[in-house]
This record gives sequence, C-alpha cells and structure tokens, in this order.
Amino acid sequence: MIEEILSRLPVKSLCRFKCVSKPWSSLISDDPSFVASHLRKGFGEDKDDLLFRRRRRVIFTDAAGNGLHSMHLDYDDEFLNHNNEEDASYYHDNRNRNSFDFDDDDEEEEVGASNLLATATELQYVYSELSGISVSMLGCCNGLLLCMFLYDPQLYLVNPATRQSKKLPQIPTQYTIDDLYFCNVYGFGFDSSTHQHKVINGVVYRRNVRDDDEGGVEFNVYALETNSWRQIQFLFPYHIFPCRNKGTLLNGNLHWLGTRVGEDDHRHSSLLIVSLVLTQDQEEVREIPLPREIDSSQTLRTILGVYREWLCVTFEGDYGKATPTFNEFWVMKEYGVGESWTKMRVSIPYWKLSHSGFWTKSHDLMVFEEELVMYNFNDHSFRNLRVREIGKVGSVETYWESIVSLK
Repeated sequence: MIEEILSRLPVKSLCRFKCVSKPWSSLISDDPSFVASHLRKGFGEDKDDLLFRRRRRVIFTDAAGNGLHSMHLDYDDEFLNHNNEEDASYYHDNRNRNSFDFDDDDEEEEVGASNLLATATELQYVYSELSGISVSMLGCCNGLLLCMFLYDPQLYLVNPATRQSKKLPQIPTQYTIDDLYFCNVYGFGFDSSTHQHKVINGVVYRRNVRDDDEGGVEFNVYALETNSWRQIQFLFPYHIFPCRNKGTLLNGNLHWLGTRVGEDDHRHSSLLIVSLVLTQDQEEVREIPLPREIDSSQTLRTILGVYREWLCVTFEGDYGKATPTFNEFWVMKEYGVGESWTKMRVSIPYWKLSHSGFWTKSHDLMVFEEELVMYNFNDHSFRNLRVREIGKVGSVETYWESIVSLK
C-alpha cells in the first residue's frame, strides 16, 4: 500500500521523502520496479488523470540557448480560459512585435489572436553543475534530457526534476582525416526490450577512404545502465543532413532526414526518413518515405518532428523573403505507411514551423518562427503565448517528470 501511494506522488515530494527512512530512500532511489511503476503511472493512458496533468511539463531554451527553462501548462485548458487582465499593458506594448498578421484577403482574418502570459522557471542548477554558457537539447526521454554545451564537445544527461546530471564517457570514434568526415548526429531513446536508455551518436562520412566506398553513417550506442559505448560495425548507406542532427523519437525509434548514398542530395527521389530501431538486441536501420507531393526544391528546407503521436513534416522558407510562404504541413497517420501522409492546414502563414509535442484538450503548442503559439485545429484560432522575461525561444520539448536515476 505504501508503494502504491508513493508511486502516485510528484517527484519533488519523493525527493523529500527519501529522508523519512532508509527503506523509503532505498525504494525511491534504487528499486527499478518502483521507478518503472512511478514513470508508467505518470504517462497514463487517461489524459484526464491527475498524475498525467501534474507531471507533464514544457522545457525549452531561449533563442540563443543561454537559458534552460521549465513551464507547466495544464491539459484541461484552465490556463487558456483565464486570461490575466492585469497584463493588458504588456500585450499592448508588445502587440506589434509579437502578433502574427494575416494577409488582407485571408478569410480567417476575423479569428485574430489573443495573448496568454505564462511564467517559467529557469533551471539554473544545470549551468552551476555543468561547464557551459549555451545549451543544446539533443533529445528527451522518460524525464531525462540529452544536452551539449557550447565549447564543450562532451554529451550530458540531465534529470531536471531530481537535479541530477551525468557526463557521458568519450565517444569511441575511429575516423581519420582521410575519411572525409562530414558531421555528427545524435538521438536519445529507451529500449523497452532490454530496459535500457540509449544515447545514439551517428558519424556521417561523405567518403570512406579506408574502405574505398562512398561513405554513409556509422552509429555508436551508449547505454545508461552499463555506462559504456559500443560501436555498430556497419556503415549504413545514408547521408544525414547536418542542420537536422537531432533525432526525432517516436514509437521507440529515432528518425533523421537524409538521402541514400550515391544519389544527388538535391533530388526529390532521394529524400527520406532514416529510422534507427532501438527496441531490439541489435539495432537496425529502416527507411520511411516522405510525402510524394514534397517539391524537390524543399529538400533542404524540410523539418522532421512529432505532432501529437504522429511523425510530421514542416517546412522552412526563404529567410530573404519578407512574407511567409507556407500554410500547411504533413502528418503520417499510420506509422511507417507512406500512403497515410495527410496534409494539414494552418491559418498562420509561416516561414518556419515546428511542433513541441505538447497539447491540451483543445490546443496544440507550436513554434512559429521563434514564438510560442497555442493553436486550435478545430476552428483554426490561436493564442500567442508569451513567457515572462523570455523573448524568442529555441528548442522546445515536452517531458514527464521522473525519478529515473543517472547513477
């Protein structure tokens, strides 16, 4: 009974209750079954469940990566339904800078946008514990973040809820200057078959002189539970775009945008999703097709992400143009099935759009350019979300607080 009660408590309370007794401390810190039970109850299939609402948070960096922030937005729309009148002057002063404008002939111009104001907590302990002034979030899984800091090539795992951090061992790279090394890609996920958290590093080669081939990607796998790296002794025939080096996690697999080796990177036929399957004893790579309708000119302007529980593809416009260029994105309704790609419309013209993975009963939290927007796909209305003392945002993730240990 005690375990059942404790497994339903928030992480902050559990961290305090470790001081109650040695058995409680051992249970909360060292019992894998209890940690798994606590994590499972937090995810919950019932989105109205109190545990789901309490543990799910939004975590993000500012546009410059100079701060890591955490924010709670409730699922049942209570936050959306209570607009703060005392912040009217804030909205007025920032209206021109923060509002999105429709074209004159847009039929939904009358919908307009109202503003919301939220407060976030800066996770200052991350910077006090780790040596870095600018942070990049490279992955999020089970309440853990995979991070890299400016001027520090090492990877770190961070649990924002328990304030634990861990510097990963050096990646076992073996490439030489003659291998025409191109870039590194990263990902973070959980292998449910072996109950291991895995960090992925992919080394992408344009050409491998040692083997006299046309290059590809070679994956290194780190397991948190063993605290060690291993190298997959195979060069997979794909080139992954360096500007899209962060793996997208869905259905236990990691995904990147890339092309097949030997094909012109700018040809429409070569663009695809490279999927690394984690939930097996031996990882394997699979291909997932992109929508046929994507124009070849958009090859290097395609962004891969997750909309709710589906893979999605958005676009990045021409920075040189004064007006936005897109009003749509694609979602894969049936995982891995190319024919299930479905086009979705947005009423806000954009030149860059990404999804946070966070949604409420009626709205989805999305990032238009570098601004947060709560968007309603039922009537295509939206509300600009401002965060106190934060301007533009960078990486945005959804995570569930957990007591997964980094020890």
